[in-house]
Amino acid sequence: MGLSKRRKINSAIRTTAETNPKDFFVFNNGVSILTTKFIKNGNVLEGISIINGAQTTGSIGSVQDFKKLDGLKVLCKVIECVDSDKVKKIVQYNNTQNHITTWDHYSNSAEQKLVEEEFKTFGYVYSLKRGFENTGSYFGIESVAQPLIALHGDYASANRGKNYVFDTKAAYDNAFHESKAQHILLAYTISKAIEKVKLNFKAKTNKISSDEDALLFLQNLKSRFFLISVIGEILDELTGKPLDKKFVKFNYNSSLQKNLSLDDLINIWVPVITAILPYVIRQTGQDLTSFLTNTENPLLHVAVEVKSLINAVKGFQPIPALDTLSNYIE
Repeated sequence: MGLSKRRKINSAIRTTAETNPKDFFVFNNGVSILTTKFIKNGNVLEGISIINGAQTTGSIGSVQDFKKLDGLKVLCKVIECVDSDKVKKIVQYNNTQNHITTWDHYSNSAEQKLVEEEFKTFGYVYSLKRGFENTGSYFGIESVAQPLIALHGDYASANRGKNYVFDTKAAYDNAFHESKAQHILLAYTISKAIEKVKLNFKAKTNKISSDEDALLFLQNLKSRFFLISVIGEILDELTGKPLDKKFVKFNYNSSLQKNLSLDDLINIWVPVITAILPYVIRQTGQDLTSFLTNTENPLLHVAVEVKSLINAVKGFQPIPALDTLSNYIE
């Protein structure tokens, strides 16, 4: 599907949600969710992946005035399955109207098999199959592709979707060529930390204006991968070390799951992202999409200014989150 057509569909879904929330249930096809475990008591899902309806969830999530969504309901089909072969078929049959990606081809490559083995030595399960994005010590190739290519500076390809990364050899190579387990782990945890920061701002009951600005920025569908790219450009200022965005990684002891859980690694990044976010927003303004469209080399522009601001602040007082980060990455 072309980018302009996808934007039109996303816009139409969002408009329907905002203007006809009570009828959304009958107008929209809904969402299909794949899970490893569904606990009926409390409606708890353990390990989920949206296999159909990502445009619906993304479009609803981009609505800025939540009051407009009063009365909105979304049809949701939940499929509980742990059989990897059946999962493969479920994903395929639920996406028969869409282009099926080619990452199964890469899952059999020597490069990905090596990464899978590396993750085992650190206590993680790195899945080369399509379907799941679990918490804990389990995650997969499909969930790391976009964070990786964004960390390497190509936020535009990341924002085009994971299918694009796997279908475009240059994009795939940019993401995975010479990427080792410790580096992939770092990129993935930055992405998950941004999601957590967004949830933290959403959960605040007495938001001040800067909180509202941050939430508005993070609700933009392009913000997560652009922010990861910014972090890749300013690593040296964040840590006080000369680091290469293509090879930066958690150090060996930090990468061992028995020492630090995935949540622990994510939590290392949360205060860092919270600290630098106002500096990024100061450059981009609230309308990130317009900034990216109208600014020449927006990543370089933001990175230079944010590095300067961080350097100025550190000249007056230390930033504890950055000092902590420096202890864990190399």
